[in-house]
Amino acid sequence: MTVEDMERKGLLLPRDQWQDEVPDTNVAHVPLMAVFASFLTSGVLMYEGNGKSLTWIGLALFLAALAGFTLVSLLAIGSQREP
Repeated sequence: MTVEDMERKGLLLPRDQWQDEVPDTNVAHVPLMAVFASFLTSGVLMYEGNGKSLTWIGLALFLAALAGFTLVSLLAIGSQREP
Protein backbone atom coordinates (compact mmCIF):
# COMPACT_ATOMS: atom_id res chain seq x y z
CA MET A 1 0.00 0.00 0.00
CA THR A 2 1.46 3.33 -1.02
CA VAL A 3 1.24 6.65 0.83
CA GLU A 4 -1.20 7.91 -1.78
CA ASP A 5 -3.46 4.88 -1.19
CA MET A 6 -3.44 5.55 2.54
CA GLU A 7 -4.24 9.23 1.96
CA ARG A 8 -7.19 8.34 -0.27
CA LYS A 9 -8.55 5.96 2.37
CA GLY A 10 -8.25 8.61 5.07
CA LEU A 11 -5.62 6.77 7.11
CA LEU A 12 -3.14 9.66 7.11
CA LEU A 13 -3.33 13.30 8.06
CA PRO A 14 -3.40 15.76 5.16
CA ARG A 15 0.11 16.63 3.96
CA ASP A 16 -0.15 20.22 5.24
CA GLN A 17 -0.47 18.84 8.81
CA TRP A 18 2.62 16.63 8.59
CA GLN A 19 5.54 17.49 10.87
CA ASP A 20 9.19 17.61 9.83
CA GLU A 21 10.43 16.23 13.14
CA VAL A 22 10.01 12.74 14.51
CA PRO A 23 7.31 12.67 17.19
CA ASP A 24 8.42 11.91 20.75
CA THR A 25 7.32 8.60 22.21
CA ASN A 26 5.27 8.16 25.38
CA VAL A 27 6.65 4.68 26.06
CA ALA A 28 8.28 4.36 29.47
CA HIS A 29 11.89 3.38 28.77
CA VAL A 30 12.69 1.62 32.06
CA PRO A 31 9.83 -0.92 31.90
CA LEU A 32 10.55 -1.50 28.22
CA MET A 33 14.21 -2.26 28.97
CA ALA A 34 13.14 -4.60 31.78
CA VAL A 35 10.88 -6.47 29.36
CA PHE A 36 13.72 -6.67 26.82
CA ALA A 37 16.07 -8.07 29.48
CA SER A 38 13.39 -10.61 30.43
CA PHE A 39 13.10 -11.73 26.80
CA LEU A 40 16.87 -12.18 26.55
CA THR A 41 17.05 -14.05 29.85
CA SER A 42 14.17 -16.31 28.90
CA GLY A 43 15.85 -17.20 25.62
CA VAL A 44 19.09 -18.09 27.37
CA LEU A 45 17.26 -20.18 29.97
CA MET A 46 15.29 -22.07 27.33
CA TYR A 47 18.45 -22.74 25.30
CA GLU A 48 20.54 -23.81 28.29
CA GLY A 49 17.68 -25.82 29.80
CA ASN A 50 17.88 -28.35 26.98
CA GLY A 51 14.37 -29.63 27.67
CA LYS A 52 14.75 -29.85 31.43
CA SER A 53 13.40 -27.62 34.21
CA LEU A 54 15.32 -24.49 33.12
CA THR A 55 13.48 -24.67 29.80
CA TRP A 56 10.11 -24.45 31.54
CA ILE A 57 11.30 -21.62 33.79
CA GLY A 58 12.49 -19.81 30.64
CA LEU A 59 9.14 -20.43 28.98
CA ALA A 60 7.28 -19.02 31.99
CA LEU A 61 9.56 -15.97 31.98
CA PHE A 62 8.98 -15.55 28.23
CA LEU A 63 5.21 -15.59 28.71
CA ALA A 64 5.49 -13.08 31.56
CA ALA A 65 7.69 -10.85 29.38
CA LEU A 66 5.18 -11.12 26.54
CA ALA A 67 2.40 -10.04 28.88
CA GLY A 68 4.61 -7.19 30.14
CA PHE A 69 5.36 -6.05 26.60
CA THR A 70 1.66 -6.08 25.78
CA LEU A 71 0.87 -4.06 28.91
CA VAL A 72 3.59 -1.47 28.24
CA SER A 73 2.40 -1.14 24.63
CA LEU A 74 -1.25 -0.72 25.60
CA LEU A 75 -0.38 1.89 28.23
CA ALA A 76 1.68 3.82 25.66
CA ILE A 77 -1.14 3.70 23.13
CA GLY A 78 -3.63 4.85 25.77
CA SER A 79 -1.43 7.78 26.80
CA GLN A 80 -1.13 8.95 23.18
CA ARG A 81 -4.90 9.07 22.76
CA GLU A 82 -5.49 11.22 25.85
CA PRO A 83 -5.72 14.96 25.15
